[in-house]
Amino acid sequence: MKSSILQKRYRDTAFNYRLIFLIFIGIVSFTSCSHEGLESNNNVLALQKGLPIACDIIAIKGNNGKYVTSQNTNVPITANQLTVGDSEKFEVINRSNGQIALRGNNGRYVSSENGQKAMTCNRTAIGAWELFEVIDRGASKIALRGNNGRYVSSENGNKPLNCNRSAIGSWEIFDVEEQCGGGGNNYNNPYDIPRFKDAIRKSKLQAPTSSTAATSSQLQAGYSSDWFYVVDSDKIGFYQTGSSKRTELRFLNNWNVNNGSRNAHANLKFISQSGDQTTFLQIHDDANAGNGPNKPLLRMYRSKSRGNGNHLWAAVKKDNGGSATQHIDCGPTPSGYFDCDISISNGNMTIKINGNTKVNKDVSYWNYPSYWKAGVYNQNSGGTRINFNELVWN
Repeated sequence: MKSSILQKRYRDTAFNYRLIFLIFIGIVSFTSCSHEGLESNNNVLALQKGLPIACDIIAIKGNNGKYVTSQNTNVPITANQLTVGDSEKFEVINRSNGQIALRGNNGRYVSSENGQKAMTCNRTAIGAWELFEVIDRGASKIALRGNNGRYVSSENGNKPLNCNRSAIGSWEIFDVEEQCGGGGNNYNNPYDIPRFKDAIRKSKLQAPTSSTAATSSQLQAGYSSDWFYVVDSDKIGFYQTGSSKRTELRFLNNWNVNNGSRNAHANLKFISQSGDQTTFLQIHDDANAGNGPNKPLLRMYRSKSRGNGNHLWAAVKKDNGGSATQHIDCGPTPSGYFDCDISISNGNMTIKINGNTKVNKDVSYWNYPSYWKAGVYNQNSGGTRINFNELVWN
């Protein structure tokens, strides 16, 4: 009997110790999670009264009561708008190191310019100058500190924002207002996605041939189809099946490789490809506006069989005749999303994949009106799906 009572007391004591230990672990875990709410959550941004905002689209208002606007890529950003429109909405990109980036509706990122000049919203990728630390000031108010250790100032709306203040004053405090209409992304068509608006406004959609499936106005009015749609809540899906069939955004305005600078940036992922070869980016001449051969100067494509297989390739015309083509191996196709950047500057073309230069070539011989294209173009039978996470071009 005594032995039975002792055994029961031992079991009860052991259970209590285990319970205390589990409660302690739970408290530690809760404290750790609470501490990370502002800086480390990759899905939501904790700004409003210490609580997560389930929305990644925000408006930023200066102490002068006016909203910060991205305006366009060539003008510094300023806190001078009375109401919130598309240009006053910014997408929050959370980084694992506790910093954020801000992407305007033009698809470009806000840059501190390292405090050396007025801030802009014109970067195609996130670097050190495009990262900011959020300083919670309570009651939906924040300050932003750039990588130079200085704070962003609204300049009271009298001039563009600067990231050059050594301390936080009233001009360095901003109100944050979520713009998702109840929380979370609710994009019904590709044009709803803020970072694609600028690219779509400059384009029309061609599918399944070179005929127009949707004009720029129709795209802006909410066009969506089985070929062109929202996927993964905030990306654009392109799909097409059949040889020589396509679903492509076609840049509306022609330009010449020998006149100034042009850039195209895409972040994309191949989801499926049953045929051998699919084109995803092009520079094409407009034979209706010039005397060109009606061929692409450049065709970026993935091939499952060429070379070592499953590589990205750049098909570049060798001369202005449009018949001879050089195929340049750009390396294995990344398994996830990857960057493709094409830059044209006074007749010279560079192509980068994930920041690594793959092509650097004089193309000044291509003296024809030309335009960008992006999406899916099947060179063989079969079907292809590609998701675009970013698309910016000029």
